[in-house]
Amino acid sequence: MESSEKNRRVYEVLITITGIPKNLVHLNGIDNLAEFVLHDICQKKCFNVSKAALFVDNPDFNYLQGIAGFDTVESYQSKNTHWQEPQQFSDHMKESRFNNKVRDVCHCSIKRNKQLENEVVQKLSEELHFSNPHYMVWPVKYENHGLLMFEKAEQDGTEDHLEDALHLFGFCPVF
Repeated sequence: MESSEKNRRVYEVLITITGIPKNLVHLNGIDNLAEFVLHDICQKKCFNVSKAALFVDNPDFNYLQGIAGFDTVESYQSKNTHWQEPQQFSDHMKESRFNNKVRDVCHCSIKRNKQLENEVVQKLSEELHFSNPHYMVWPVKYENHGLLMFEKAEQDGTEDHLEDALHLFGFCPVF
């Protein structure tokens, strides 16, 4: 990818990411904010992820829980953004098969049971029908860990910013 194209893509990503905190504040009190954030970071104008599954690993309670799922086939389509239509978006996500499949995942904690991340990701990818998953793990509050599995069609220079963007999930309630 040419330098100017890469710079344009990084700029698009940063514009999207920096708008998320303002949107989070406006939707204070909504339980499924993680779905809103995931939908934003997966969009073509951001990280251009075709499929993603978000999990929280809680060693204290010994669980790895699915929080939100995104699949472009089931993405929210409207003339307005999902931030402008929170009820419609929330209703859409309740009907999303992939999102529900991710939210139904509940396994033992990776960290507490000293499991290898790549082996757990492999099992989850089979369960959720990922063909070539990448993943990132990062620390979240209360000594928990986030896990994002995702599929991305092409490397476009934005990947270096994805881990920083994932920390936005720390502002979302986990249900």
